[in-house]
Amino acid sequence: MTHSNRHVSVLFNSDWEKTTEATNDVVAIRQSAVAVQEALSSYGFKTSLMDTDGTDLIDVIESIKKQNVDLVFNICESLATNSTNEFIVPALLDMYHIPYTGSDAMSLCLSLEKQRTKEILCANNIATPRYKVLNNASDANQWSYEFPAFVKLIHEDASLGISDKNIVHNNQELFEIAKTLIAEHKQAVIVETYIDGREINATVMGNGATAQVLPLREIDFDKLPKERPHIVSYAAKWDESHIDYLGTISIPLRDTSEMITSKIKHAALASYQALAIRDFGRVDMRIDNKGNPWVIDINPNCDISVGAGFALTAQSSGLDYPQLVGSICELAWKRYANQNYTSNT
Repeated sequence: MTHSNRHVSVLFNSDWEKTTEATNDVVAIRQSAVAVQEALSSYGFKTSLMDTDGTDLIDVIESIKKQNVDLVFNICESLATNSTNEFIVPALLDMYHIPYTGSDAMSLCLSLEKQRTKEILCANNIATPRYKVLNNASDANQWSYEFPAFVKLIHEDASLGISDKNIVHNNQELFEIAKTLIAEHKQAVIVETYIDGREINATVMGNGATAQVLPLREIDFDKLPKERPHIVSYAAKWDESHIDYLGTISIPLRDTSEMITSKIKHAALASYQALAIRDFGRVDMRIDNKGNPWVIDINPNCDISVGAGFALTAQSSGLDYPQLVGSICELAWKRYANQNYTSNT
């Protein structure tokens, strides 16, 4: 089957469009979907664009079936404005035997629930900062590890809830930020020891033993004012006027020995495989002063928009944007072929 005979439908979530102002992170979802569709068309596929807010998902799937879609390019990250619903899309696509790109429901669930991610990393002897889950701010005095510590929501990505106040130096500061985050976002927080060092993004593509780490990138914090912490806050990702946005630039990995680079790649692949991530994903790490990588986040449904670190990494490895998204489709089809998968579309 040639590219022109294959129909790829890009499916994205539009739930936030109907409930919030047109903030940069909301607008970026649709923009990313359109860019993916245009790139897939350029690659040679027949394409379509579909969105769902969650309540209409069954109707969307019925439409996919009627159009004889060969593959769904899934970039849904939430449904009904709840990121914990992200797994529903691949779960239903599997139930209807519709092939799709990216990880399945189980991998998405495990990666989104940061406590479960930590447990899997620890079980596989992959270094990750020591941690504790706080269901209530009053549990802050139970933190028994060293300070400074870093606090984040237990099941969110895109740096939601992260600001300069998330690095805490004592139990009182921990109590205050935990109280704020739990009240605002109606979920627990996870506290982990803060690794003061470089932040590395490892992009991985492929499946199983054939997965490969693309050229590594790191966050350049050099332009941040001295008083700003070296973290990627919510503003750093979405507020183009903020000093954090201007001071946290993704660049190619600098001045790193082969031994440390090898450690980073090993940790990335081990994490990717431990969570059974498929086709593509990103593993974020901090490097301590001894050159040891510590996994701080795993994202199996990471941002693949044109200007994101994933696309920049692919570009540095020789893949332009159409080739990147086309390659993701090819990886998915190869994976299904190896599984003797039969589509019911």
